Amino acid sequence: MPSALKRKRNRIKRSRIKRRRVIEDDADAFHPARLYRTKRLAELLDCNESTVWKMRQRGDLPAFTQVGSIKGLTGPQLKAVLKQREAER
Repeated sequence: MPSALKRKRNRIKRSRIKRRRVIEDDADAFHPARLYRTKRLAELLDCNESTVWKMRQRGDLPAFTQVGSIKGLTGPQLKAVLKQREAER
């Protein structure tokens, strides 16, 4: 089989694989070493990404942890934020 045809077949197989992002409903499932970036925080807090940045500037969210050029909240920080939001409701 020609290599170009083999590559095309592999691309088709990979494109058919469904990739899903699992949204954790349980706050205990948050990994402590993972950084949750603004897009993921917006999904979890049910708001827009720009709102996450505004919440950070107002002090409603703790200071973002920065690793290299990546900024976000760690698992324990996110857990505390979600617990606080639940208490306010």
